[in-house]
Amino acid sequence: MSGRPVELVVTDLDGTLWDRSERLHPSTAAALAHLEAVGVPVLAATARRPASAFAAMRANKISLPAVLFDGALGKDAVDGATFHRAAFDPPAARSVLAAFLDAGVEPCLNIDHPSHDFVVGPHSSTHPDHLAFNAGRTLHAALDDVLPTMAVLSFLVVGRDRSELTSVLASTSGMGDGSVTADAIYGGHSLSIRPRGTSKWSGTLAFCANRNLDPSRVLAVGNGENDRELLRGAAVACAPVDSCREALTLADRTVPPAGAGGWASILDLVG
Repeated sequence: MSGRPVELVVTDLDGTLWDRSERLHPSTAAALAHLEAVGVPVLAATARRPASAFAAMRANKISLPAVLFDGALGKDAVDGATFHRAAFDPPAARSVLAAFLDAGVEPCLNIDHPSHDFVVGPHSSTHPDHLAFNAGRTLHAALDDVLPTMAVLSFLVVGRDRSELTSVLASTSGMGDGSVTADAIYGGHSLSIRPRGTSKWSGTLAFCANRNLDPSRVLAVGNGENDRELLRGAAVACAPVDSCREALTLADRTVPPAGAGGWASILDLVG
């Protein structure tokens, strides 16, 4: 960054900011407090939906604005204001759904709606524990019926075999952008398909525009395949040492694991 200071820190949550059990290490909590004190904002960037992300933050006594659904939605943690949204147009959504169903996989839909953010069809292929966890915000409906009437932010399947999901991802090429990632909570792998051009980095750019921040002065921390655009776009890219191979390849700097408070070591790079 040619000696220019960091204006924004962007961080993945699970396995990056906090550990796999959603525990925030005391050193990380202290680092977040320090960044707040010196006026460097921190933006969360996660595959999670609003209710899940913000509930875990509250449990850890922190409050961060967030890019959600791997970049499709941006919300403030304090007032819930939306600073970014990228939804599928109906024809593209129909094509993506058809590709899933042709492969014998019924996805869930992440949507932007006042009372629900999760749509589940009658033959969902996602992990049953994932369905149970999101039951309070779930709308049960035939997916074909929902597509024309709701803002679909992403298609999601959790806890499946990697090769199966990689095949579905390939079949949606050109219809949207997606990633297959190891799932630390439910086991197996997860697939997320988002509107074309949508990623954690596009959500970060929207946040920078909203807050008048310089996107060339971003430090990012991520550990998964869904962090690749974020790590590529950031001026400084960091990854925990237990990250996936792609994140480690893209990282300028590795840090200790989340469970050891490794996130706090980024303070050395903020300037």
